[in-house]
Amino acid sequence: MKRWLLLLVLLFSFSALAQQELEIIPLQHRAVEQVLPVIRPFVEAGGMVSGMNNQIILRASRKNLEQIREIIANLDTPPRRLMISVSSDISQESARQGAAVAGRIELGEGGGTRIRGRVYDTLSSTSRSGNQHIQVVEGGSGYIAMGRSVPVPMRQVVLGPGGAIVSEGVVYRDIGSGFHAVPRVAGDTVTLEISPQFDAQERGAPGAATIQRLSTTVSGRLGEWIELGGSVQEEDSRERGYTSYGAGSQRDNRRVWLKVDEIK
Repeated sequence: MKRWLLLLVLLFSFSALAQQELEIIPLQHRAVEQVLPVIRPFVEAGGMVSGMNNQIILRASRKNLEQIREIIANLDTPPRRLMISVSSDISQESARQGAAVAGRIELGEGGGTRIRGRVYDTLSSTSRSGNQHIQVVEGGSGYIAMGRSVPVPMRQVVLGPGGAIVSEGVVYRDIGSGFHAVPRVAGDTVTLEISPQFDAQERGAPGAATIQRLSTTVSGRLGEWIELGGSVQEEDSRERGYTSYGAGSQRDNRRVWLKVDEIK
């Protein structure tokens, strides 16, 4: 009985294989790595799909072959040329309030006491924006970076047999902004893997820099700005002396937007 069941299973298996056909489909515009992950879920049970040398090798029933052929025809189109734009806005607000008293006493004829006071309350704001653009093909990747090299003082101490040797010099640190992006388009919708970076030199602190990193995958419509995110930093300070008092606050706000346009 078991032998008959095994024979029936083998007969059905050979019958299913006999109904399947082997076809090699050449790709004209897309790489095998781009097409295979899309068509693999549509291959019927018992079928097979692989790829090499810009060719898709497919074994399936005639009906399934026609379905896969249609999917490949929609995928194997010339990649679109895309323009990726990244816009960043950085605004800084700082406030200082305080008071100070200074005076002196003059002895002798005609002497006296002189006292001067000063009260201050200042508010300042600055803003700057930057735009970066790069052209890529659909499914490709692009990287662009802009900035400058900042000199940073360096001191090095080397211990040797004769004692310590101190050497001073200057090294350069790259400060700038840029992004790495990989876009994929389906109709008018774009899905984009992007990793922007924004560096800014700290005022009054040689060699110090504020570094912002962001890594995300976003989707949107072609030609529309997409907000990626941003950061807000706040800092408060207070100073107090015998004859003076001061307080200050600073707020840094950074926002990042992205847009993808098709170049026709």
